[in-house]
Amino acid sequence: MAHNELIQSLLRAVDVLELVAQTERGMTLVEICSALDMKSSTVHNILRTLVARNLVERTTSPVRFRLGSAVFRLGEERQNHMVVRHASTIMKDMFERLKALMPEKPLGPREEASISFSQYWGGEVVMLLRLRMQRPGVLERPRWPMNAYESASPLCFQAFWTAEELESYRQRHSFSPRLWKTQERLDLFLQKVRELGYSKPPIFKPEDFRCAVPVWGKGHRLLGVLGVGIWLEKPFSGGRKLIK
Repeated sequence: MAHNELIQSLLRAVDVLELVAQTERGMTLVEICSALDMKSSTVHNILRTLVARNLVERTTSPVRFRLGSAVFRLGEERQNHMVVRHASTIMKDMFERLKALMPEKPLGPREEASISFSQYWGGEVVMLLRLRMQRPGVLERPRWPMNAYESASPLCFQAFWTAEELESYRQRHSFSPRLWKTQERLDLFLQKVRELGYSKPPIFKPEDFRCAVPVWGKGHRLLGVLGVGIWLEKPFSGGRKLIK
């Protein structure tokens, strides 16, 4: 096969997808065949394959074909990739601001300064991206699940989730009294986060600075959280400037 030849069966399948995408109610087999001027057997086999992969959904009474759930998942994945790319750009700008606020001396072996971006995946708040002062210019992709009650980013998610989303998360992650002592104290903190617009847990040592802010999309949809983690030998004095 020459390099410039296209796979005709795949092109026909794309034509079918594009056609059924034009209507929410779906299309019958006869309508698809007529619109694309294709044989019934050919369209039937294409639809059967697309239905098997959830790219097309088959309804009954009457039998129609419309876009399936896999198409919408692909759309969400594309949007997530765009969000992550945009987040990495914001992180680089924040990183430059952070560098200007850090002490001039190099960080010690037990010190840390980093900026991260996390999203909610499959019941876990996962750190997807991280920039560290120890490795300037290197965008790490740790993909680490974060502690539900001991990290600023998961607490930021909990503050801005709906009641249903929060309940689902807490069913997977039982409350830990180790740092918060009581559930009431945690809930009062989450209320304060909603008022301020950022999460800065009061459960760490004075030398530690942990803060997180939500990233919103269209329709006030919570897309992810940007976090800053700094622990030094002496208290970090630039936190207020960084939050602004």
